[in-house]
Amino acid sequence: MSGFKKLWRLFLSMPWSEKLLVIVLVLAFCVSIGQLAVSRLASPYKQEKGVISEGIVGHIRNINSVYADFNETDRDISELIFSGLVKYDPLKSDYAPDLAEKWELSSNNLTYTFTLRSDALWHDGVPVTLDDVVFTFKEIIKNPGLRNPIIANAFENVMIEKKAQNTIIFTLPRANSYFIPYFTVGILPKHLLADTAINNLEKSPFGQHPIGSGPYRLTTLKISNSGDVADLTAFPQYYGPKPTIEYLRIYTFPNETALLKERGALRTLSRFSPEGEAAVAADPRFATYHYTLNQFTALYFNTTTPVLKDKRVRQALAMGLNKDLLIKAREQRVDSLGLNDRHTEPQFAFNPTGASKLLDTAGLKLGHHQQRRPRSTQPSYFGQDASGYGHTDCLSVATAWHSSEYSSRKF
Repeated sequence: MSGFKKLWRLFLSMPWSEKLLVIVLVLAFCVSIGQLAVSRLASPYKQEKGVISEGIVGHIRNINSVYADFNETDRDISELIFSGLVKYDPLKSDYAPDLAEKWELSSNNLTYTFTLRSDALWHDGVPVTLDDVVFTFKEIIKNPGLRNPIIANAFENVMIEKKAQNTIIFTLPRANSYFIPYFTVGILPKHLLADTAINNLEKSPFGQHPIGSGPYRLTTLKISNSGDVADLTAFPQYYGPKPTIEYLRIYTFPNETALLKERGALRTLSRFSPEGEAAVAADPRFATYHYTLNQFTALYFNTTTPVLKDKRVRQALAMGLNKDLLIKAREQRVDSLGLNDRHTEPQFAFNPTGASKLLDTAGLKLGHHQQRRPRSTQPSYFGQDASGYGHTDCLSVATAWHSSEYSSRKF
């Protein structure tokens, strides 16, 4: 007698109350299986064992380290794939060697000397050499055709010299204590891009098939209008500490509403607006974790403007801005690239009286309507502060930095 017939006889021999219970349980099981099948067919987000899936808002455009400044999604992925000469160490709140084994800064703060490590490999197995570093900075970043003014302007007047087989020297025209972060830009492989014209680099296939030397390599990438999918795998020959997560899958969504509707495979979510954070906080599926990233928001002085060439004016603008009032919720003030709060030091403290005196000595006397202007008949550069940042006798233009905190959420 088959097993099915035995079960059927057993069912027939049961009292009606037990038969009814069995029928209800079977129906519930069938409905659950049906719902699971429908959800799997309807959602493109598949959950796989050993894969950590993250959802972010945005689209993947160009995974190339020298263009990542323009797109947060590209930057997130590029930082996993590429490595720079240095990296930021959040545990030490300072910059540390990365592709560089070490670096030295000259006593006049003009010369950076980097010694390249010898054990780094590209994801295609080719060794990383000093020629790749020279190629990235000289042939790409300093090329007038590069469409990234942020990094191009930083190295515009910097001299670059290959000193030895593993040593490169950068000489600045003037000291810049905030220059070291620019060396975090990801180095690019010369053996893959040497024949690519700078005008074609931005649209090169390399942007969707990148080869880096960082902790993760891109294994698959699918681009669509509704959302992108990027699979990353820990690079087994990575020279640094091995990632504790071996497989990463990044899903992109066009907006926060679409992201929050996904209930399936996503394990972590990040980077939300205040409105999105409120929705997540009210959702019992999520636990919220806050962490500080190594980045800051800054306003820089345009020293090509005649009035800002005067150092006293720049100092006055920095002193005359109450930076603490710029800080948003869960952010903290920082006054240097070491990410330190130095507001008690005179050069960083809010001092509107001192700012006024400096402007007076620079010839920008306070005149009618609480305005300051040069002695010439040029239009006013400064006006009464009406921005809510405190009375400063000048516009709210200063080096006001703060770090940003984002939230990572787990289902």
